[in-house]
Amino acid sequence: GFFTKSLFLSWSIFALFSSIGAYIVWYARGNGWIAALCGALPIAFLLAEGHSFYYYPAVTQGFDLFFALILFVILPTNKLQHLHLIPFVAFVFIMLLQSHLITIVFGNMWYYVRNILLS
Repeated sequence: GFFTKSLFLSWSIFALFSSIGAYIVWYARGNGWIAALCGALPIAFLLAEGHSFYYYPAVTQGFDLFFALILFVILPTNKLQHLHLIPFVAFVFIMLLQSHLITIVFGNMWYYVRNILLS
């Protein structure tokens, strides 16, 4: 009764998606446009998570921006790959903001956490 079936299934699904995300980040260390797109996904996601740090400063949003910067520095293997990465990051970031995909996926969970941290 301690480790229920629903808990097992939810952690299994989380582990499956984590391995897919790990493969994307591993492939982002390569060269070319596909590697740049793979590198842009986690960077743009972190930027979209922390973009409102300027308006609502919270520690977690600051960490998101900091780790997006760290990923931008360490993922590309050369200067040309940095240049390939920039347009993809901008495009994915704008798409995430315009589509409200983060809010749809995570619901209003982040807004509740942010209100607790700011109060």
